[in-house]
Amino acid sequence: MSRGIRFLAGLLTCLLGPALAQAEERKPDVLHISGQLTSVESADDGGGGGVEWLHPVSVTSSFNVGAYAFSFGGSRWAYGKAGGSFSYGDRTVVSGEINLGDGEGPSRDFTYQIYRAEITYALIDKRFYLVAEEQYSHISNSKDNIVKAGLIFYPVPSLATRLNYHLSTGGNVDSRFVSGRVDFYAKRVTLLAGFLVGRTSPEQLKVITEAPRSLSTEEVFAGFSIPLGRYEVTLVFDVARQSSVRKYSALLLWKIAF
Repeated sequence: MSRGIRFLAGLLTCLLGPALAQAEERKPDVLHISGQLTSVESADDGGGGGVEWLHPVSVTSSFNVGAYAFSFGGSRWAYGKAGGSFSYGDRTVVSGEINLGDGEGPSRDFTYQIYRAEITYALIDKRFYLVAEEQYSHISNSKDNIVKAGLIFYPVPSLATRLNYHLSTGGNVDSRFVSGRVDFYAKRVTLLAGFLVGRTSPEQLKVITEAPRSLSTEEVFAGFSIPLGRYEVTLVFDVARQSSVRKYSALLLWKIAF
């Protein structure tokens, strides 16, 4: 794990410590239940999903825990997830996340670890934000430390646009890609769409391989979210191509506030 991730993880712990003792009015808890189906040309179909609990500690902080399992292309893996976020002042949000687990492949067992730290800063509140993120992943034989620089822009309150550049700074996978997303918030539905283009490892798309490598990647996705009282249902369709192989996925997310 790089020094940057260790520093931001320590900073997040220090910031969340005082917030855990606060008893301020907070938002309701949220339970996320997800399921995914995946199909890849020249490989077995698969899928998976999990459950995750988001608990607001105060008006400025929250933590989340979850568990996920997937099976695809002759590999099976599962991991636990824990994270938290804290608003520092009126403009800065610090967040962190850890995913730890393991899996079984066609020839051997493998490690599944992802560590992520992110800072979001509001240049113009509710309009323009800067995002910096560092993520270290160790999945099977692939190790990748990726830094991300991004922008979030709201041209109007009902439209959110995101653009990010990702670059490997360590590990044995040379990832370089651009990603983006657009969300349109209507009264009764939210529409979303996005893309990824560049070079990255198959593990970035939940395809476990034996050899660490980066491949030419193109991915597009689109979907919608519908609120139903205290529930919200999201359906997303995804198509990705790495080299000459295509992957198709459908993700269903059920959000329950309580």
